Parts: sequence; C-alpha cells; structure tokens
Amino acid sequence: MNDLASLKDAVGLTPAQSATVEELVNILSNMDVRNSLLDAYYEGKIYVPELGLTINREDFANARSAIACYWPEKVVDALADRVRLRAVSDGTDEHVAQAIADANNVVNQYDGFLISKLKHGVMFATVGAGAGSVPVIRFHTAKTAVALPNEDMSYGVIGAGLAIARWGKVDPNSRRRVPVAVNLYERDRTTVIMRTGERWGVAYAIPTVGEPMMYAFAHKRTGEKPFGKSRITRFVQGLTQSAVRVLWDAEVSAALYAMPKDAILGLSDEQYDAMLSNKQKAYMDTLLISTVNDEGGTPTLQRLTANSPEVYRTQLTMLGAQLSGATGTPLNSLGIVQDNPSSAEAIQTSREDICLIAENDISSDRASLQAVMRCAAAISANTTLDGLLDSEMDVRVTYAEPLLNSRAALADFAVKVSSIRPKFGETRVCARMLGFDEDAIDELESEEARVSTAAMAQTIFGGENG
Repeated sequence: MNDLASLKDAVGLTPAQSATVEELVNILSNMDVRNSLLDAYYEGKIYVPELGLTINREDFANARSAIACYWPEKVVDALADRVRLRAVSDGTDEHVAQAIADANNVVNQYDGFLISKLKHGVMFATVGAGAGSVPVIRFHTAKTAVALPNEDMSYGVIGAGLAIARWGKVDPNSRRRVPVAVNLYERDRTTVIMRTGERWGVAYAIPTVGEPMMYAFAHKRTGEKPFGKSRITRFVQGLTQSAVRVLWDAEVSAALYAMPKDAILGLSDEQYDAMLSNKQKAYMDTLLISTVNDEGGTPTLQRLTANSPEVYRTQLTMLGAQLSGATGTPLNSLGIVQDNPSSAEAIQTSREDICLIAENDISSDRASLQAVMRCAAAISANTTLDGLLDSEMDVRVTYAEPLLNSRAALADFAVKVSSIRPKFGETRVCARMLGFDEDAIDELESEEARVSTAAMAQTIFGGENG
C-alpha cells in the first residue's frame, strides 16, 4: 500500500519497530493485488482472456456485467449463512463479558466482517482502551490490517500486527482519503502512529495485557498458512472462468438458435457485390454468402442450424458439480436445479459437507472471540491476563447450529424433539424455535392460562350444577 510506504520512517520508532513495520507494510502491499482479485471474483467482475470466440475485446469489456458468474459469491455466502454468532455471555453472574460485548456491538461487528474473512481467508479484531479504561473492540479486514504469525496460533494470538485506525484527508483540496492513524501491536505495547501532512510520527504508546492486543480469525488455518485460506481458491477461480466461457457460448448459441443463419453458395462476383450493397433489404445479417467456385456453379441456399442451448446447461451443471464437491456448497445454492425434486433426507445430506466446514470455523472463531473478550475484560479491570479473576475468564460464545440455519429446519427440529420429550413442547425455548417472538410467547402463555382457568371453572361449577 503506497500510502504506508513511509510509515517505517515514523519519528519515534525504535530500529526494531521500524523493521517490523517495514515487514508488515510489505506484506500488506503484496497481498493488495490478491485481495483485489478475490473481490473481483466475489463481485462477478471477471475478465476471461480467451473465450474461444471471435469477439471484440472492447465489446466484451462493456458486456461483462451482462455475462457474469457469481459462483464465488455463493461459495462465500453459503458458508457465511451457516456461521452465525448468537451471543457473547458469561459463565457466572458477573456479566462482565456480556456488558463489554453489548457496548461494542460485537455480534453485529463479527457478522458484518465474516464475509470479508471468508473472501480473504482472515479478519482481525483489535482491543484498546477508551475513555476511563473502557475497552474498545474493532474488527478489520485483511485489506486494512496485517499480522505476523506467533508460535502459538491456537487462540488467534499474533506475533505482531498493524491496523489502520483512522482515515482522513491530508490535502483539504483533495477528495481522496488516506490512512492518518495506524496502530502497531506488539507483545508489550501498542504504539499509535499519527500522520501530519506527509510525515509520520509516534503519538503515544500504551502497555498491553501481556500479549499483542490484536487477534486473528482464520478460515482453514494450517501450519503452512497460519492466517487461513480464502474460500475463493484457485480451483474455484478456474471453474468460474470456465463457467463464464460456457455462458458466452450459450449466449451466442441462443442468438443463432433463435435466428438461424442462411448460406448462399455459388454467387458470381457481381451478385456478391449486389447483395452486400443491399444488406438490409436482403436481410443479410442472417445470411452467409460466397462467390462462385472455380468450376462454376449455380447459387444454392443452405440453412445452418445451431446447437441446442441444452448442451451448455449440461456443461454448467458439470462445472457446478465440481465446484460443489470442492467447496461443500449445495448445488441449489449455485442456482442449479435438479430435474427430480430431492427428498428431505437428500437435501439434508447435501448440506452436511458445508455444515462440517461451518462447525470447524465456529470452533476456531469461538476460541479467538474468547481471547478477545478476556483481553477486553483485563483492560476493564485494569490488570493483565494473569491477573484476571476466574469469573472474568469464563466467557461463553454461542453460535447458531449450522444444520438448523433456516426457520423451517429449526421448527421441524423442535417438533421432532417434542414428540419424544412432550414437556419440551411446553417451554419457551420450543416456542422460540417454532418462530414466536417474546411478545407472542407472553400473549400465548396468557391465553393458555386464561383457557386453563376457564376450563377449571367449568369443571367445578359444571359439576355442582349437575
């Protein structure tokens, strides 16, 4: 990122910090092209160099929005829809973590940045101290934050990191906004670097809670890729380009299929010139014409038929099946409808792969979120992680069940449980799973109590009258 090229020369940085900043900025700059490419795939703005057709490149560039494939978006969104954070709470009655989470709107922040995490492979959360030691939690994308791995990445802890804290205008006459405040996260301190004009300088530094107060949320983290992998892999990119080619072929074939081409063979040069000069009159847009052959011959008329568009539908289905197998994304999420309707069991089975991926993400992100909340609790208590009380360490992070990602699936699950545990059907938990909100549940319980009272009265007084 060119706007941060001079950050390593900020006044007040130690030589070690300057070297760390330079390394982080270089990583961020190198990843910028890759992240922009992933964004383009997600947004369907894919340019395929070779389509296999003779098409004017300028026309193709102008028509990209019309011929687009949004499978990468579906690959990302289908998983994001199954990783839903419900609440951050406490295992005790102190409600420390819940209060911090509510004050920082952690649930909505996490859900809002989740798509970026799956696109780029990682997102980050930073923790700082606000006014009166109130912890401030902010999430960042891989385009505005970067980190170096730590030896222990099991809880999302990093070795060192850099995050853009604020954007602004350096030149009041320009509409362009650039980074004006950047935070450097290290094990023992967080350094705030501010920009004045074209120069950077250290504004202040604050001590940490015992570790860098920046945490990574990675998708499919491995030892070789501690900051995860994008859902839009090279395999997905290759299949997407193949799908764009098929869509172009289908578009051309559909035009030929709707308006067949006629060929006139054996024209003399005079006839050929005459027909070209009256192209509109002869409706020549649908004709392919030729001059007389060397042996001489009479003109003949032939009709050229195009392939049925069904061929391209089959090709797309084949590509979609490969994409579904590689990413776990159900075929119906890719817009591919099967000829024969699937049974409920078949639909559930098709979703198992992506739900297993979602469960792995949930397990990893839960640990990272717990680390974030413990850091925030330490700031709130004005202590370090080692000084936290047991009640402040007990953080509970609740996610929705991936397999029950729809209201219909949740209601069906509640009905099945009620059939084997009848008392469960009388609880408010069951009512929520069936789709009732709190007001509706209160009204329902009130009506049930009224009906029960009326029935009891009828039994008592009815018995006396009898």
